[in-house]
Amino acid sequence: MVFPPGHLQQVEHVNAPANRRQRRGLVLSVCATVLVCAIGFTVWSLTKSGPRNGNGCISFGFMTVIGGSSDTACGAKARNLCLATVPKLVKDGDYYLEMHRACRRAGFQSSADTELSSS
Repeated sequence: MVFPPGHLQQVEHVNAPANRRQRRGLVLSVCATVLVCAIGFTVWSLTKSGPRNGNGCISFGFMTVIGGSSDTACGAKARNLCLATVPKLVKDGDYYLEMHRACRRAGFQSSADTELSSS
């Protein structure tokens, strides 16, 4: 596309703030917008946590080989998961530890509790 002579100067003149006061106002408004977005995101992330235990559900995070993961179960699935026996040779010990903690927080009976009481 061919532009007429002086087009760049006209575009820069129209788009650029004319003086120092306008530039400062533009910078302050951009900074204020970024600050408001950062504060809003921080507040949202602090108040929005993952699924909570209770109401027939369990939710827990656990360590894995490549980082971390989480699991959630509700209703009969949660009760069965809490009552499942822990294998004697446990590869994923953190999974079962966190699962039984979540079961206790949700008020479910845990197989870890029954194993401890029978020993």
